Amino acid sequence: MVAWEPLAVATMRHVLAQIYGSIDVPDTALAHIAQRFLAPADSELRFTAERRLLGETALITMTHSALRAVGPEAPDSRESVHIAFVLRGTVTVTPTSGDVVVLGRGGSCVVSDWSAVDLECTDSVRGFHIVLKSSRLADRGVHVRALRFAVDSGRSLRAPLRGFALSVADASWNASAVGELVAERTIEDLVVGMFLEGDGRSMDGEDLRAGLRGRALVEIAASHRDPRLNPAAVAARLSVSLRHLQRAFEHADESVAHAIASRRAESAALMLVSPMASGHTMQQIAHDCGFSSAFELRAAFREHYAMLPSEYRNDARTLSLPPGRG
Repeated sequence: MVAWEPLAVATMRHVLAQIYGSIDVPDTALAHIAQRFLAPADSELRFTAERRLLGETALITMTHSALRAVGPEAPDSRESVHIAFVLRGTVTVTPTSGDVVVLGRGGSCVVSDWSAVDLECTDSVRGFHIVLKSSRLADRGVHVRALRFAVDSGRSLRAPLRGFALSVADASWNASAVGELVAERTIEDLVVGMFLEGDGRSMDGEDLRAGLRGRALVEIAASHRDPRLNPAAVAARLSVSLRHLQRAFEHADESVAHAIASRRAESAALMLVSPMASGHTMQQIAHDCGFSSAFELRAAFREHYAMLPSEYRNDARTLSLPPGRG
């Protein structure tokens, strides 16, 4: 029987700094958090983490000795979704509601509320987390408001997601700005696909609208370079009425037309910093990305990135990452 005791404040600060890079939390708050993290009384916790940020997506690899977390608190626990993989060792998960789950090597789970689970590792464990903003998934038709903890199994995209994300997280990957943007988009697409292919929950009206919105965004991502693509064409390809599709976007941050223009602007941003397109004119880039003219490209680009395409092309080489998606 393991005798557990809370982590010291200094140890808790080390753990959070390893995960988040830097923290500014007073000792009183850390002492409160540390009460939920326990290590064996007869040994010292060993904890290391490597973190790679891709825009708003974080890839975190953690290795630690025996550790117990009781409804652990995390700075991003209410705003993010964690897809966690066990790379080595065994993790026992006890949800506040439901049966105890033992995750061994290769096991994975999805957590949107860490306070809903207790975790216990009686030996060394190496884990890998993909952390995404809940709002980004909701915009793609994946709602996790009712999903606090779930074992992830039986989804065909789980293995490709794990393999690709691990390769991107590897410290030897020296990414360009374009590479990081593409990698973030690919991971998000795989996560959305994984959720949508395995979603067997009963869906309310908002879930159905979000699902349709997600399908529309997938279609837009695949076909936005086609200049004939407009809201009516998207609706036709999804076999729904235009009004039905527009209703699915009513509570989102963008309309169908805006989603098409935004995706075209993102593709233009990639071309503007690509060596392969360094000699392309704005008219050529506009055509290749689905815009009807360079004027339309400039208007959409200014709205999406708050600068002109020419300014972006001149400045992008000095930036570590392209501007945010807005």
